[in-house]
Amino acid sequence: MKLTKGRILEFGFVLFMAIILVTSIIEELWFDASVAGAGIISGLIPFFIEKTFKTELDGKMKVAYILFLFASQYLGSIVGLYGNGWWDTFLHLLSGIFLAFLGFDFFSRLDDDIRTEIPKRFLFVYIVVFSMAGAALWEMYNSHLTSS
Repeated sequence: MKLTKGRILEFGFVLFMAIILVTSIIEELWFDASVAGAGIISGLIPFFIEKTFKTELDGKMKVAYILFLFASQYLGSIVGLYGNGWWDTFLHLLSGIFLAFLGFDFFSRLDDDIRTEIPKRFLFVYIVVFSMAGAALWEMYNSHLTSS
């Protein structure tokens, strides 16, 4: 396992959320503790994907992912920027762009034979559906947090 900037940022975020988790438990701030716990799990997802599938994710994608987690989980939920209506809209825009690039990255990892046989229209539909599925999963996760 190489220690890259993306990996340092991942583990830095996980450590940051672990500190918030501990302090939130001490201060009995249960909502913040649940967000921090979810942040630890979310922050480790790239690491587990790389270990499980024995692949290397794009460093820029990992940085974008961690920055999105920081903006949504810490700034949005813990700091309270979701109280501003524009913050949620802004993050939806960012997540759609991020998910589209992630979907394209997954597509680009297919064998050359498969990629050349797939029509460009299908690629467009795949990226849109991939982004929508990712957004739906995020909303289910986020609705769980707000209902707690």
